[in-house]
Amino acid sequence: METILSYILFLTSVAVILVTFFFMKNRGLPKGPWTLPFIGDTALSDNKKFIFFLRNLESKYGHIFRFRQGSRHVTAVGGLENIKQVLEQKSLLPYCHWSNYITKVQAIQGPSWNGDELLKVLSQMSTQTADNFLKEKSTLEATILEEVRFLQRELSADKCRPISMLNIVSDAVYNIVSAITIGERLEFDRPSCRRFKQCLQEISRNSNFGFSENGVGFLPQVSPKKSSKLQDSIKYVQEFLEPRLTNHKTSLVKKEIPDYIDVCLNYNAREGKIINDEGILQGVINLFTSGCEPTISLTMWLFLLMTRYPELQKKCRHVISMQVQIRDDECVSWGARDKLPFIFATIQEAQRFSNPVPYGYPYEVSSEIEVGNYRIPEGDLLLLNYRSCHMDYTYWKRPAEFRPENFTDSDGDLIHHEAFLPYGLGHRTCGYKNIADQVLFIVFTNIISKFNLRAPEDNPNPSLTAEEGLIRYPKSYHVIPYPLEDEKQ
Repeated sequence: METILSYILFLTSVAVILVTFFFMKNRGLPKGPWTLPFIGDTALSDNKKFIFFLRNLESKYGHIFRFRQGSRHVTAVGGLENIKQVLEQKSLLPYCHWSNYITKVQAIQGPSWNGDELLKVLSQMSTQTADNFLKEKSTLEATILEEVRFLQRELSADKCRPISMLNIVSDAVYNIVSAITIGERLEFDRPSCRRFKQCLQEISRNSNFGFSENGVGFLPQVSPKKSSKLQDSIKYVQEFLEPRLTNHKTSLVKKEIPDYIDVCLNYNAREGKIINDEGILQGVINLFTSGCEPTISLTMWLFLLMTRYPELQKKCRHVISMQVQIRDDECVSWGARDKLPFIFATIQEAQRFSNPVPYGYPYEVSSEIEVGNYRIPEGDLLLLNYRSCHMDYTYWKRPAEFRPENFTDSDGDLIHHEAFLPYGLGHRTCGYKNIADQVLFIVFTNIISKFNLRAPEDNPNPSLTAEEGLIRYPKSYHVIPYPLEDEKQ
């Protein structure tokens, strides 16, 4: 009897210790659903379902909540003040799990950066590349205008009949980013270039958050088939980029503006500790995946909104024609931007309304931080709910509606909104913000000023419903481009 009592007492003591341990460990953490260890709340490989999962948790637990995905905890933070507090922290690192699939290119020659240090150096190289292109404004603008003329030719070739603009818009955006990263214009009629773009899209849309780290967790976050497809995509992209990296190393031609690979190689030439080839490729892929799809998504939203609201399209065109004098064979330049505040207001409202990347790109917490009344432990993955700022009635009048006047004052001048965070905030602001703004402005003005985009008769009011995901695209739609030059005749 004493043995049984001792055994019960022992088990009770262990249970009390475990309960106390878990209580102390979880004290101060954000609320969230209870789950079994290692299994987690979700094994969703479908990004659309994952977004709805996040929204359900937000409605139940508020702006800050925490859940487990496989072996990792994820904290989601929404609300303007909470997000501002997070973005002021220094202990956040970009999270790119797909980089683990990049294979070794060659033996490392000397000491090289790796891990968290590598991510910081790659970020510096990215910022330096953006600064180089922004200093040489004429070259950057010429690159964008080359793609604009490509778009105009394609629309003219398909004039007066329904077309989907997705492929030609994505080709243009990928070529602009390609000029910045690898200094090359891609010919998408070549199968290799077309496959390269498709693989980058696979990486961008499915890799950031759709699977567990190193396959840990009883429930895989991605099916073996999808994981294999992702690895195949990364392998092809790497094989496509490796000879271009080699060419950069051996080329004696000095470029007017060094592209991203040049910047990395120049860094290696003057520093004692280098960026190895895998790191350079990781940086190139990251610029493609983070820069292309959000820009394509927003451009598609802009043209959809112009098609859905023809009177607004007409107003944009009128504003451009009244403020900028261009011949039929000329384009609106970036230098005209100060004359066109309403155009910028329309673009920014499209960013707010569509929320192309509603949760941004995930971070990893390198040391514990505090947000609101909660602590977020080291090792958590962090999602920032920018959509919560852009749709908050506290800061926006009728946020569910598309209203460019949200960004203009009574005199029609452009105004800044503190709750407008499409590129982050402070030292976490995207280094390519100014380039993205320039791309959007030049593409938008030079299509709207040359074409009247109409909805097909069988779908006069195209849906503004999004294809939900980590990147939000509008549902597939068609437009009929009518060249204004023809209408004048």
